[in-house]
Amino acid sequence: MLAVKEASIQRRLPWLLVLVLVLVLVLVLVLVLVLVLVLVLLVLVLLLLLLLLLLLLLLLLLLLLLTTKGRLLLLLLLLLLLLLLLLLLVLLVLLMLMLLLLLLLLLLLLLLLLLLLLLLLLLLVVLLLVLLLLLLGKAVHGGDGGGA
Repeated sequence: MLAVKEASIQRRLPWLLVLVLVLVLVLVLVLVLVLVLVLVLLVLVLLLLLLLLLLLLLLLLLLLLLTTKGRLLLLLLLLLLLLLLLLLLVLLVLLMLMLLLLLLLLLLLLLLLLLLLLLLLLLLVVLLLVLLLLLLGKAVHGGDGGGA
């Protein structure tokens, strides 16, 4: 009776482990998608801030153009170009960091998939060992029963 219960538990255990592993993998995929969406939203917000800053600088340039002329206008244009270059560099650095993070997340997904495959192979080996032990137990038990 006890052997039957143990065999029943051993039959159910791998399926429960596979279910848990699949759920963990789905959770990791959802977390990765959420992180990617958050990063895309951050880049979009930064682009919007850049556009607002450009509009403010152009309004300031128009006001100064209406009031004064000459060297001050050239200095302001140079400052505007420097600010644009700095903002573009910041955006490029942020995009490179986002790409690096995406690559790291993809590597993490690959490692998780490899781990899942290894665990599935381990579960398959355990199942085969359990089946082998059950067959040996039946053969030994059947031989004893036939001899008696």
